[in-house]
Order: sequence, then structure tokens, then C-alpha cells
Amino acid sequence: MSFTVKDILQMEVTPALGCTEPVAIALGAAAAVSLLPPSEATQIDTIELWVD
Repeated sequence: MSFTVKDILQMEVTPALGCTEPVAIALGAAAAVSLLPPSEATQIDTIELWVD
């Protein structure tokens, strides 16, 4: 049996309930830090962001 991308998305994706911004921020920050050289990544103390 083969599945299309649409089939897989319909099986795996569910509507988000509650507050999803903190998770999105954490994943985005982790992805951004993973792109930095280790010496620069350890120098970050804080980040500032706005969500709407």
C-alpha cells in the first residue's frame, strides 16, 4: 500500500489545542543555536522576541 503526502499528513497531523507559542519558540531557538559555532552558542544569555 502506498501513501501520498496528503494521506500521511491527514493521518499524522492533528489540530493544536492550547498554547503552542512556547513550543514553537523553543524549537526555533534550538534550531538557530544549532547553526552557530559552539564558541558563539555558549555566549548567548538571553533572547528577546514578540509573538502575536
